[in-house]
Amino acid sequence: MKTIKLFIISVLLLSSFQALAELKKGPYPR
Repeated sequence: MKTIKLFIISVLLLSSFQALAELKKGPYPR
C-alpha cells in the first residue's frame, strides 16, 4: 500500500509541475 501511495503522490507532483511550467510559459489563448 505504501508503494501505491508513493506512486500516486509522485504522479500528482509531476502533473502539478507540468501545469506550473505551462503557466510560466504564458496563459493560453482561450
